[in-house]
Amino acid sequence: MPELGELRVYEVRVHGCTSDEEQLAVKEPIARTLCPDEWHASPCPVPWGFGVADDDLALGILATPYTALEVTGWVRSIVGDTRTVSLHRAAEDEFPELLEQYHAEHGLN
Repeated sequence: MPELGELRVYEVRVHGCTSDEEQLAVKEPIARTLCPDEWHASPCPVPWGFGVADDDLALGILATPYTALEVTGWVRSIVGDTRTVSLHRAAEDEFPELLEQYHAEHGLN
């Protein structure tokens, strides 16, 4: 398990995914890729959550740089060539629930 100091919040963005129907169509396969068993007891290996940014679907992850690139590749394979997928470091105030989740799951409260 990486130390919190190695982890950063990243945003994987699926551009042009504007309608609720489009977002729902990609959210579930992305979620099952990151968390195959949604009822597991242990923490997710990669803390994650969805949001919307500028009418795009945004996936927030708490990860190392290498894992962020790996997750971006998984998302690209799910959406195919139909949408542009980008990765960038998220702002400090984006996806605050990821740090809260990490702290709670690792007893760091």
